[in-house]
Amino acid sequence: MFNNMSKKWFIAPALLASLMLFLSGCGGGGEETDKGAKGSDTASNEPVTLTIYPQTGLSDAQFQNYFVNPIKQKYPNITLQLLDKTMGTPQQLLAAGTFPDIVDAGYQYTGTMVQMEAAEDLTEYIKRNQIDLNRFEPAAIDTIKAYGNGQLLGLPFKMNFGVLYYNKDLFDKFGLPYPKDGMSWDDALAIARKMTRSEGGVQYIGLDPGAPDRINSAYQLSFVDQKTNKALLETDGWKKILGMMQQYYQIPGFVNGNTTTYGKNGFEKDRILAMLPEWSDVLNDLEGMQAKGNLLNWDMVTIPNFSDAMGKGRDPGAHTLYISKLSKHKQEAFNVLATVTTDPVQQIINRSGQLTILKKTDEFKQNFGTDLQTLKGKNIAAVFKMTPPTIKAPTIYDQQTWPLLTQAAKAVALQQKDVNTALRDANEAANAVIEAAK
Repeated sequence: MFNNMSKKWFIAPALLASLMLFLSGCGGGGEETDKGAKGSDTASNEPVTLTIYPQTGLSDAQFQNYFVNPIKQKYPNITLQLLDKTMGTPQQLLAAGTFPDIVDAGYQYTGTMVQMEAAEDLTEYIKRNQIDLNRFEPAAIDTIKAYGNGQLLGLPFKMNFGVLYYNKDLFDKFGLPYPKDGMSWDDALAIARKMTRSEGGVQYIGLDPGAPDRINSAYQLSFVDQKTNKALLETDGWKKILGMMQQYYQIPGFVNGNTTTYGKNGFEKDRILAMLPEWSDVLNDLEGMQAKGNLLNWDMVTIPNFSDAMGKGRDPGAHTLYISKLSKHKQEAFNVLATVTTDPVQQIINRSGQLTILKKTDEFKQNFGTDLQTLKGKNIAAVFKMTPPTIKAPTIYDQQTWPLLTQAAKAVALQQKDVNTALRDANEAANAVIEAAK
């Protein structure tokens, strides 16, 4: 248990796992001055303790600022406890009847929630509490509905976004111009070839393209056929994606032994990676590094894309709040969701560098990241120059099949297989996984 709300509450193994399944968030709430809906007056005024499971990883500060403080101000009878997610499994929690009241998770887990029948349908709550869904980014709402088979099983409260981070010191070291907004993967490849070099006994990498499923964000290629439940990993679209990645792998010096990816460690810690296409959570890392005096001279531009999909960014990456079907305090839980999505709380989220889930007004754009020291003087406009794509309809087998694409990419990088063979093998393995799951 805990007495200080800024600390996480540790619970028995039975509790902490099931939460990895929930995804979804909520719509407006708060005072009449808030642009959003009011919480229901039908909820009890008796003291209530609600548990929240942070599958996506809420920091103590985020939990305090986004949830505890605004809820205490509006609903002093509600106490929030942030659970620790390091023990147990979602299945154990569900079987034990110890699901949390609210789950914070990525939208992709909605499919799992559907399978487990663990998420409360929010449709009636939204109507009863006059939630205006038009305030939200349409792509985020549509994404959650797609994963919920048309049901709105949760509502988002903040968004991820993808940008291309780059190390200015490395570009200065090699005397090359910085990347620009609006680059294609071919444009970035040309820069990566110049930046990938060995100097002073250190192997520098120009750009790590990342995983195939992330590159797919703008195309939204399917992993599995909706009607036949057969894998779709051997299509021309996936061949194009892996073919592009292969060009990066073939740059002399990119592959080092068995190492084919460099990621955040290569960019933030080792500082051998010049360009990193990544999600917005890198900002949290950079802010923490700056607070400790571990400065990195960086900036960002729009994330690269294929020439026939320019202007489209990564998917909304919506962090979603779910209400558990097992909760004994569903209306109080919904009041939490409503409050977190009011304009005042969304401004707090937005200023902290976690992109608001609401439509991006000029005010939100101007205030984005203003509480972060590391964002001072950075190309913040890159965050708002890309349009999130429309999410493809998912299947319950997506989570089991897309990792096979990452394995295929590594086989290509290590020259163990050509692109066609790697995808053919991945497709066969995916069909086997699907059959086993059936």
